[in-house]
Amino acid sequence: MDSMAQDVRQVAYGDYARWKGWDGARDLGAIAEIFEAELRRAGLRPPAKLLEIGFGNGDFLTWSRNSGYEICGVEINENFVSAARAHGFNVWLGSISTVDPGSDFDAIIFFDVLEHLTKVEIIEHLHMVRRLLKPCGLIVARFPNAASPFGLWAQTGDITHETALSESSIRQLGAMTGFEIVFAGNSARTYRGGRRKGIAIVKRSAYLIRSLCEIFFGYLYIGR
Repeated sequence: MDSMAQDVRQVAYGDYARWKGWDGARDLGAIAEIFEAELRRAGLRPPAKLLEIGFGNGDFLTWSRNSGYEICGVEINENFVSAARAHGFNVWLGSISTVDPGSDFDAIIFFDVLEHLTKVEIIEHLHMVRRLLKPCGLIVARFPNAASPFGLWAQTGDITHETALSESSIRQLGAMTGFEIVFAGNSARTYRGGRRKGIAIVKRSAYLIRSLCEIFFGYLYIGR
């Protein structure tokens, strides 16, 4: 990566917590339900040993520890690493290459991370992941779906996003790096709505409409 691109990353990530709204007290709330659903459908249960790449504000670290998982993390942002260590988490500062090569993880988690990497960096990460996973270990990844016009809102809404990904490109990356894609689909959904009555019914209806639109436009434009 050239020096200009690196400078842009440093400036953007230097103020990232404030821009994302992570600099205040946070209640896991509905996101805990999403984490639980994502790991459940991946077949992961406590006390599985997990590594989160790019743990950010530490929501998943906190949820995982509270849920009985053995959790570690790696992050390039020094402020996030310092905060995580202050809360007693075992984390590394830097890229995935800084993780103890003797580690043996059941799963490695990339929540909203791969889109922040260049294509070369993604391939490098996937190759490095292989030496950290147990046999038949899993990668669990979430990213904006660039194959959808609605996913592009998330993809283009952050200047630190480098690579647009979709199910097709992830399958291509898996073939290039020796991984089998066992599931690709929408991210887990939550029906929580705080104290608002009836919000679960509204959300279920909205998700149903979204799914029907997905099917309709998918077959209309690409035949699947």
